[in-house]
Amino acid sequence: MNESTRRKVNLVFDQKPSFHHAFNTKFSLAYIKNKKVLDIGCWTGQFEQLASKYTKNITGIDPGIEAIKTAKKLVPKASFRVGNALNLDFKENSFDTVTILDVLEHIPKNTEDICIKEIKKILKPNGYLIISTPHAHPISTFLDPAYYLIGHRHYTENKLRNLLTSNDFKVIKVKKTGGIYRILTTLIEYFFKHILKIKFNTPKWLENKIKSEYKSKNAFAQINIIARNNY
Repeated sequence: MNESTRRKVNLVFDQKPSFHHAFNTKFSLAYIKNKKVLDIGCWTGQFEQLASKYTKNITGIDPGIEAIKTAKKLVPKASFRVGNALNLDFKENSFDTVTILDVLEHIPKNTEDICIKEIKKILKPNGYLIISTPHAHPISTFLDPAYYLIGHRHYTENKLRNLLTSNDFKVIKVKKTGGIYRILTTLIEYFFKHILKIKFNTPKWLENKIKSEYKSKNAFAQINIIARNNY
């Protein structure tokens, strides 16, 4: 998560949960409800705004000091602390569920195994790990400018399965989401955010297209996985 230490908080973009945060909450719901949850890479707590309504308690960590200060103000019912995915400073067997949503691709290259081992230490036996990350589909990879600029990683289902099973996790659910409308909208949002410095308000018709892609069996942009910790 070293990129988070360089990224600056912008409340125009980093305050309200997005549709993607809402999807992640819905996808995770059965595995976070009434559970003690750790969210790795929480940034300003957009996921916590939604998930904290259902969890027993939720803790978010992120290396961004400014982001954590902001998260504490935005979501007072959740707990937040500065932390790193490669050194989880919690007691063993502390959490029922760990989420790492759109974060795995940002940690230093070739440290994914270290990250999963750290998660395993602090996750209870038969606890759940929930991952979302860009899917290594030719279209989603080709249309991702961060892939070329900063080596933004995309993962195949097999690579993620191998990473998890080699650390004695059992994959119990896989779902691919998003498509061309989601990808193109993200590109437009990047342009508005980084070039025009204003927020892009997604038209209703485009929002509906994106929502339909999340339900499609032909989705390919993102991959979401739920795995159980076996001992």
